[in-house]
Amino acid sequence: MSEGTYKYSIFQPDELDAGIRGFSDVITVTASSGDFGGDDGEFQKYMLQAIYEWYDGARVTGLG
Repeated sequence: MSEGTYKYSIFQPDELDAGIRGFSDVITVTASSGDFGGDDGEFQKYMLQAIYEWYDGARVTGLG
């Protein structure tokens, strides 16, 4: 078993014409069982994409 902690930054700028108030946040994902990461960081990439889709239109970046 392995454990991994992954952080992602979310930034959504103001789009006041569309009624969207900007924000920024950090999400921390802690995986505590199983085989996380994969050979080329597949888990980190999967989580990045999932968060990007959840926060439609926001800029999402991995923090390491």
